[in-house]
Amino acid sequence: MTTNSTRTIFITGATGLVGSHAAEEALRRGHRVRALVRASSDTRRLDQWGVEQVQGDLADPEALRRGVAGAEWVFNCAAKVGDWGTLEEFRRLNVEAFRHLLDAASDARVE
Repeated sequence: MTTNSTRTIFITGATGLVGSHAAEEALRRGHRVRALVRASSDTRRLDQWGVEQVQGDLADPEALRRGVAGAEWVFNCAAKVGDWGTLEEFRRLNVEAFRHLLDAASDARVE
């Protein structure tokens, strides 16, 4: 595979600040983008760009498996941020959920 080849990139957090810019740049460079989106997410921008969307969240291993299937790269741009919440909430949503994503990517043999 050459560095100029088109890749399928699975992006978490693609409706957020960092993830939306990652998705936009990946599309600009000619890559295919698949995004994990929650039911409550505003997906209008992704819809306009023609981004394939997988409904679910980082706590949903099946959604993650669907998202990484056939992807060459994974960009994890999702995280719980802010000032409010318990340490356990932050741990569950940032550490344990990331572990689910790593497991799904490893099982799918993502680069």
